[in-house]
Amino acid sequence: MNRIPLQFSIMVTTVALAAVLAGAWLSDIDREYDSRARLLPDQVMTLHPEPKPLTDFALTDDRNRVFDLGSLKGKWSFLFFGFTHCPDVCPTTLAVLARARENIARNTVGAEDIQFVFVSVDPNRDSASKLRRYVDHFDTSFVGVTGDNAQIASLAGQLGATYRVAITPGVENYPVYHSTAVFLADPRARYHAVFPPPHDAEAISRRFKVVRELEGGAAGKAAGISARDAWIREAPPGATVMAGYLELRNSTSRPQVLAAASSSGFERVMMHRTTVTDGMAGMEHLSQIELAPNAGLIFAPGGNHLMLTNPKLALRAGDAVVVKLEFRGGLVLPVAFEVRR
Repeated sequence: MNRIPLQFSIMVTTVALAAVLAGAWLSDIDREYDSRARLLPDQVMTLHPEPKPLTDFALTDDRNRVFDLGSLKGKWSFLFFGFTHCPDVCPTTLAVLARARENIARNTVGAEDIQFVFVSVDPNRDSASKLRRYVDHFDTSFVGVTGDNAQIASLAGQLGATYRVAITPGVENYPVYHSTAVFLADPRARYHAVFPPPHDAEAISRRFKVVRELEGGAAGKAAGISARDAWIREAPPGATVMAGYLELRNSTSRPQVLAAASSSGFERVMMHRTTVTDGMAGMEHLSQIELAPNAGLIFAPGGNHLMLTNPKLALRAGDAVVVKLEFRGGLVLPVAFEVRR
């Protein structure tokens, strides 16, 4: 009977334990913010409301340089775990990520602060030179990394990336089982989001644009203003006006005044309230909306809403767009709105 080496068994146990801990962390987030608090809760991406700082690890890249925690700082990092002998999932995913990078690079912000990292969980077969040739096939900017089992497990466990290498002595083509998700670390080396399969290049690049715009939201949170359950109703064909709804929360002891709103996805964003007088519906333009201290305010159908005119891209159910809420005093809170039917 073939036996898996003890060292590998320990590695798998370590990864499994770390994955359990990562799951417990996400459960805590859910309990604290409830299920609606995770932004963009769709099939494309889960964006964690409280990014998790990653801790030290030490791998080697495809040019035999150290790839560690510092290598993630200063860049948005898309990380995918696999192995070069993978015939299907790995090349398919890397091809999608290559197209996603092309889409991101065409954006006005560009891709200078982005890196795509392929982490091999099969160091027994994947040398630095093999990784270099492999990732170059998809995009010459991609980085391949690997290392000893303990260090791979350290990074994988922090992200909840499970894998299993079924090494069989004397067998070259042994199976490797690995997570199919793509993980996103932010420029502060924090676990920021995850893209579950199936992957689509256009969807990934559009969601990442949302993530970038949302980064400015930290100031809003620090000031005690937060937003949740933000959504836009999908417009019928030919319509050029959409409505946005959300719940705002002012956790400060003083009133906060919403003075304006804007979005790169629309020509104009205005604040309105639906009115009904003698059975006739109308709209009232609002120059500002006050949030009372330690209170919430709901924008809902038939009441307060954001009117968004002339979308710059066709928005379908499942898409997302960022709207910046501008408060008196200079505070700007970017909010991700999901498009729904």
